[in-house]
Amino acid sequence: LWVCLEWLRGWLIPGFNWNNLGVALYGNPLAQWAEYFGVTALAFIPAVFSIWLWRVCRRAGTMVMHEGRRSVPWDFFMLVAVLLGMFVIGVQWTARYAPLSDVSTGNGAFTIPVMTVQLNLSQKEKWDAANRENIYRELLETTEQGMLELQEKALERSAREGTETSLEMPAWVIWPESSFPISTFYRDSTGERFPGQDNVNFLSTEEEYVQAIRDRVCDFILLTGTDDIYLSDEGRVARAYNSLTVFEGDYSTAVPFAKAVLVPFGEYIPMRETFPFLEKAFEASAGTAMGMNYTPGTSSDPVPVPIRPGSSVKVGVIPLVCFEDVVGSWVRRFVRPEPQVLVNVTNDGWFNRSWANEQHWRNAAFRCMELRRSMVRAANTGVSVALAPNGAVIADLRDASGSPFTRGVMTATLPAGCTEVTLYAMLGDWAVPACFLLFLALLVRRILASGRGAVREGVHNGVYRPERGATPR
Repeated sequence: LWVCLEWLRGWLIPGFNWNNLGVALYGNPLAQWAEYFGVTALAFIPAVFSIWLWRVCRRAGTMVMHEGRRSVPWDFFMLVAVLLGMFVIGVQWTARYAPLSDVSTGNGAFTIPVMTVQLNLSQKEKWDAANRENIYRELLETTEQGMLELQEKALERSAREGTETSLEMPAWVIWPESSFPISTFYRDSTGERFPGQDNVNFLSTEEEYVQAIRDRVCDFILLTGTDDIYLSDEGRVARAYNSLTVFEGDYSTAVPFAKAVLVPFGEYIPMRETFPFLEKAFEASAGTAMGMNYTPGTSSDPVPVPIRPGSSVKVGVIPLVCFEDVVGSWVRRFVRPEPQVLVNVTNDGWFNRSWANEQHWRNAAFRCMELRRSMVRAANTGVSVALAPNGAVIADLRDASGSPFTRGVMTATLPAGCTEVTLYAMLGDWAVPACFLLFLALLVRRILASGRGAVREGVHNGVYRPERGATPR
């Protein structure tokens, strides 16, 4: 019943598949069973263990008080034996899908050096029009400085060890959700992009911006969050998308992917015209106006991206924006039997400096275990992290004190060679209706049992019951 209610909560309130009880298993080998059941059904493990432990203690206490003896709780011992078996298998799966395993890397053929950039901007700073020029400059400077530091560390290591060293520079650079401080505008009737926009100039090959870093330091493919707005011929907003966009070169190479699972009160306000107070409540909590409602995307096709700039070998990117990385029922639709990685661009500035930032990536880590795909998350405000197909942390961005609320870059080598299609990827939350049917069967059994004849005196199912008509002792 617990499993079914958790699923129902996430279904009724989109965007709130958050902190299911199964998430508590992160870091435990039992979490690897998400490959078969999904994180929602994993809640069965801590729930049933807690209930069974309580029943055993209650049963023992009842027997001591009323019968003076204890029976052997074989049901509890069987449960422990099953969990131990699942634990051992989970340990084996943890090693099988480790970051450097042959399964994860495709025997070493599919690894991607990535770098994420985090500016750690508050919502007020991010959307203040006066900060636009600074945000563009900081994106560039932080990216370039991160690459130069990689080169310096490699040279220092070579000098210290007295040996030659090799360095693979980032092939993909990932900026977070809505990185650009302004939207990009298109004509709705033709899909044509309006010329002369700051975002277009920022990625122009003729300007001293992104292309200058590619020329001076190293070539890279840019993946970043963008806001794409389509205007009618009258100049009104026809539709707006929150997108993850891939740029192999300038803006003409843009491959946008629109977010499909929108978060209420994050990307749209339901019934905002009918209930104006909802918009006021949003502004009070977020510290900024909502603006327009976004339009949901519809595609579930992965985006093919070259494994290195100019390479003919491509990896399927499963594009996830903001909270989409916690919705396993949606993410599984992207899985194909080919090399793939999950790329999440998120803001997370809405959380300010709370534990929700840490909770977000731990919820997202279960997509890695459910689908056996690596993930890289680029956040505006913590936590930028790279995760292996077993959910383990490959690298994350933190300051000297361990706080994720910092400005800088995170570099990692992301394994992309796993091509397996898991049971969860094929069937989704199949275990939830199975739990519901089991619950109904047990409920009917209990109802039928309660309507039968006299109950003999003694302990039944952990409860002491006197014989009907007898005086209780």
